[in-house]
Amino acid sequence: MNEFRTPAPGAAPLKDPAAPAHQNAQELRFVVECCGLVTGFAQRVGYIASDTDTGPSVRYWHFWGKTMRKLVLATAALALTGSAYAADMPLLKAPPMVAPSWTGLYIGINGGGEWGRVDPGLFVAGNGYTGNPSSVNLNAVNLQNTGSFPFNTSGGLAGAQIGYLLQAGSIVGGLEASFDWSGNRGSLTTGGVYTSTAGVVAAGQGFTFNHTAKSDWLFLFLGRIGFDLGSWYPYVTAGLAVSNLKYTMGFTDVNGAVDGFAASQVKLGVAGGGGLEWRWDNHWSLRGEYLFMEFGDINGVSLPVTPPVGAFPALQFNHKANFTENVARAALSYKF
Repeated sequence: MNEFRTPAPGAAPLKDPAAPAHQNAQELRFVVECCGLVTGFAQRVGYIASDTDTGPSVRYWHFWGKTMRKLVLATAALALTGSAYAADMPLLKAPPMVAPSWTGLYIGINGGGEWGRVDPGLFVAGNGYTGNPSSVNLNAVNLQNTGSFPFNTSGGLAGAQIGYLLQAGSIVGGLEASFDWSGNRGSLTTGGVYTSTAGVVAAGQGFTFNHTAKSDWLFLFLGRIGFDLGSWYPYVTAGLAVSNLKYTMGFTDVNGAVDGFAASQVKLGVAGGGGLEWRWDNHWSLRGEYLFMEFGDINGVSLPVTPPVGAFPALQFNHKANFTENVARAALSYKF
């Protein structure tokens, strides 16, 4: 038993579940009546023509009327059948949109700026050149302080990277290796005077230190982890850094003492930082990244050449230079 419901005031009338079949019957009856009118009109024209024509013309108009009736009825039946079939067909739904994934192997290029700090640490062994080794050697302390001033480095870098990202839900992580040519370098010149007359030196005599530092290339092997924010990927990163670090120190004084210490070492350090990556389709992405790197110390010993001083021993410098570097770079990547 069908339940009859009254539509709410102002609402559209409710449709009867049996309405489609009833409407089809009415449509068919309307078409048949129209066909009768059309074919009747055709036959009527034939009758009128028979009043003025004789012979084959009468038969022609009768034949045309019958043929027209059959043609219109067949066309109406096909139209109704097609409309009923189309009404019963289910609507095709569009396939669901698949969100792009960060997962995949990628390669790319990068470039940016690099800046850092070098902290020299000079130790001067007490000796007969700067004063009595058995007492507090103020000249040696003054040399150490003047030769240990920190200085800054800066430059550009450019290179390429390759990596792989894996997305699990909203978490995205991966590994990346990159190699960059570096132009990071800096220098510093400092000077002072001996504070006391002792050994060979005299108070007020001057000396000079010249420092230089640079790095030629930078290799990074980093892990990344962050969150998927649709087209954006904020992340933190940490790993290993390897660089070829070079450090030199030159020393001269008014007595002719000269030192030419130089060291070039491939140093392993640590790196950490963060970045933000943006993709504009499922293949191309652009990111900005900051990294801080600590490489530790370069160490060495040098024996400056001094003029003849009789029984006094040569002057000895123990060197140490600590390197820290910062990188800000942009990277363009293509994911396969």
